[in-house]
Amino acid sequence: MALLRDSRHIGKIVITLDPAEPVPVRVPRPPVALDPEATYLVTGGLGGFGAATALWLARCGARRLALASRSGAAHPEAGAVLARIAEEGALATAYATDITDPEATRELVAAIDATGHPLRGVVNAAMVLDDVLDDATAVELDDERTHAVVSPKLDGTAHLDRLTRDRPLDFFVFYSSISALAGNLRQSIYAAGNLAGEAIIRRRRAAGLPGLAVQWCAISDTGYADRAGMVDTMRRAGFGELDSVTATRVLGELISDPDADVVMVGNTDWAQTAKLLPAVAAPRFTEMLPAPGAYPQDTDRNIPELVRSAAEPEALALVTEVLVSALAAVLHTAPERIDPDTRLDQLGLESLMAAELSSVLQRRLDCVVPTMELATAAGVRQLAPRLLGRVRRGV
Repeated sequence: MALLRDSRHIGKIVITLDPAEPVPVRVPRPPVALDPEATYLVTGGLGGFGAATALWLARCGARRLALASRSGAAHPEAGAVLARIAEEGALATAYATDITDPEATRELVAAIDATGHPLRGVVNAAMVLDDVLDDATAVELDDERTHAVVSPKLDGTAHLDRLTRDRPLDFFVFYSSISALAGNLRQSIYAAGNLAGEAIIRRRRAAGLPGLAVQWCAISDTGYADRAGMVDTMRRAGFGELDSVTATRVLGELISDPDADVVMVGNTDWAQTAKLLPAVAAPRFTEMLPAPGAYPQDTDRNIPELVRSAAEPEALALVTEVLVSALAAVLHTAPERIDPDTRLDQLGLESLMAAELSSVLQRRLDCVVPTMELATAAGVRQLAPRLLGRVRRGV
């Protein structure tokens, strides 16, 4: 199965169920069990992904939700969010609370207690980012802006942690970000705030308390990345789309996993990301990146530009060389063993390998090559001229 996962198998794989080698079976975890008489708090829960999280909790059986934000019911999305939750048979209450203020946070918890429905779960989805912070390094920010970004993550999580330590919570979830794992020069303060929140989660776990931090990649259909039009930018950087329905489903699995503490969730092309974020080249990412030399990159030359400026024979030879070397890398064979007139599927290229080859060619030639076209190509000699045309047209 490891060979199949990495597209290094040849032909078909036959699995025999030898009694001496039992096959471990992953038993699906039960869905999140929520108390219909309890209250579940989502800070930052009146808009974006926080609101999507609140709706998911209602669909999981939560009947009472406390949704907190600085603007409370005045939040522009509040009315729609409360109505959608009501359609799921749950009652959601909007609270105007600044969780960076310890007294305001204490009053929020007291108000929940006063309802007679005890607090049994916390999700801190609060965050602050603005247009200035999106494109500023740490040294360009003053104390006020730094505090505005860090405080919801650090102070807010610390206050919620302190106020709930003596309560039998079903979960205590902190929404972190991929920036805490991979770094981001232009969001270093945001990354620092998330790392601080993760440290609180680790401290809770060390004390035997529930705690989960999720380093989310960009959520494609709601929240900040969607509002700011950053989804395409994130995709080009290697962070693939993750919609809110998939994200909350994964969240449920993580909450049910007693071993999960700080977990990154996203569809990520780490090889592409490593080109943009130097931190991804750190040793801790070794298992996520292609082996050195797996995909020749010709870093000393811009292949698409060379192809466009060269005469027809030289350009075709260059595209053919790239195609053969990429195909050999995917097939784990030597380039000289690639027969240019043999169908690619007869060389051993199957669907998973075709998807991998498509990704490699897109990176090296800057053109889109559909997986199906590769899987059915008559051979390198027939495919190379088509790729040459696309490189020259820039498509």
